[in-house]
Amino acid sequence: MGSKSAMEGLVLFLVAISVQVLVDVPRANRPYYGVDFPGMIPTGRFSNGFNTADYVAKSMGFVSSPPPYLSLAPSSSLVGLTALTAGVSYASADAGILDSTNAGKCIPLSRQVEYFNATRATMVAAVGSGAVNALLFKSIFLLGVGSNDLFVSAAAQQSRNRTAAEQQSDAAALFADLLSNYSATITELHAMGARKFAITNLGLLGCVPALRALDPAGACVDGLNLLAAGFDGALRSLLAGLAPRLPGLVYSLADSFGLTQDTFADPQASEYTDIAGACCGSGRLLAEGNCLPNSTVCSNRDQHVFWDRSHPSQRASLLTARAFYEFFFRKGYLPPDQRAGGVGPEVPAHPTGGRGLFANKKKILFAKRDLQPNQRAGDSAFYDGPAQYTTPINFMQLAQPS
Repeated sequence: MGSKSAMEGLVLFLVAISVQVLVDVPRANRPYYGVDFPGMIPTGRFSNGFNTADYVAKSMGFVSSPPPYLSLAPSSSLVGLTALTAGVSYASADAGILDSTNAGKCIPLSRQVEYFNATRATMVAAVGSGAVNALLFKSIFLLGVGSNDLFVSAAAQQSRNRTAAEQQSDAAALFADLLSNYSATITELHAMGARKFAITNLGLLGCVPALRALDPAGACVDGLNLLAAGFDGALRSLLAGLAPRLPGLVYSLADSFGLTQDTFADPQASEYTDIAGACCGSGRLLAEGNCLPNSTVCSNRDQHVFWDRSHPSQRASLLTARAFYEFFFRKGYLPPDQRAGGVGPEVPAHPTGGRGLFANKKKILFAKRDLQPNQRAGDSAFYDGPAQYTTPINFMQLAQPS
């Protein structure tokens, strides 16, 4: 069975990946989205170029993240062939863990799982259940969902006159629903053959430019950040409890919250000059209006954490993927997509055994400016200590053959 991955037989499925939105926004299929993507093509990604999923996929040897299911669905044979060789993406803008989140505007989590089940059926029809199970056992299922559920809940709370105690009770009820659905999703995917899960928690949701722009001082919404932190703690406990109950389950939980905190605490370490505003938009912080063909666009995109009013820039996505994947580089080393000769040799071993990423012992030390826009050959900074933003293993360890 062929594979486009540098890791033999590995494919990537993006299930339960949602793109966070705060309001009704246009699809990302027009300028200036994709301005830094090869060919300057708007691809539907809410980014000026590649997104985090792309860079995780690149780290595994793929050209980019797998194609969307709905673009393949008209041909069942194409769905099956793509799933067997590269993987499929079920990601949906606006989607949440709950079916009620942005209902009618997205592909909810439950439907994404149904689409994967349909995909699996086409794979089995093509090569048989034994081969499919063997492939799924070593494939990566990338999940990152929940931000839209919290945005919707927070907006609803604003319109209600609730006491602090009532708000705390509402949050507990929300977490119970979210984690119940999350648990059911992982359990269902496991029953279909999934074993390896790369999961990202929620970041500092209250610090997206769209919310900062509402505050006279440009401050974050602390209540939403506390809500995200509460969800993240519950998710960590959920995964720790699921692992011993689901045979063969292996996971890596990536800490978006901690990474964002550290980045905002010391933006210069990552060579950011703007952590509050958008790069494409209009109004205050370029975050009062959506990124449109007539929007203002900043020239120093690599120095902005955010591309539009709620989504990260391409460079922020790159650094995030590095932090989660623990993809190490040495002087003279280039990633597969930048080598003239093609894929080339496997990733060189980290001199300290793969413990940490681009940091010294006290602070994050990300790369200097990037190559097109990936890793520079001259980067040689390593962190000599435990992994900073993943537990219990990193994405690279998860992707290795069992």
